[in-house]
Amino acid sequence: PEICYCFLTMARKPSKKETNGDVLDRIVEKLGGKPRKNGRFSRRNKFRAIPTWVDGRRFASKKEARRYSELKLLLEAGKISGLEMQKPFSLDVNGVHICDYRADFDYWENGQWVVNDVKGMKTREYILKRRLMLAIHNIAIKET
Repeated sequence: PEICYCFLTMARKPSKKETNGDVLDRIVEKLGGKPRKNGRFSRRNKFRAIPTWVDGRRFASKKEARRYSELKLLLEAGKISGLEMQKPFSLDVNGVHICDYRADFDYWENGQWVVNDVKGMKTREYILKRRLMLAIHNIAIKET
């Protein structure tokens, strides 16, 4: 009943120029989504991260894009080398593939290999993958 009331209060009678799709777009927008594009609805990110483009590359959040800019400056200054992004790691135990982990960045700094992940929210899945990376590959992930 509450959901029905919610929809009824947000939906007003469409004008003669509006279609049912326009009314539905308005309801979805008020609920926090975005209007339809090509008949599909887009919704905001679960953790409210805003996808950002830097140097023609798409990053999942502003924080990740900012970290990329910092690393790029360090690379140009010669403080780090071998910067790679979105490098996949296979997490296998006793020959059984468990899952994959994709690091945001990895690079060499002062002769040490650094695997870097930008986190705003540490999910249970991420914590498990971080522990598997340490147990299987002996790699401690640097979080920013």
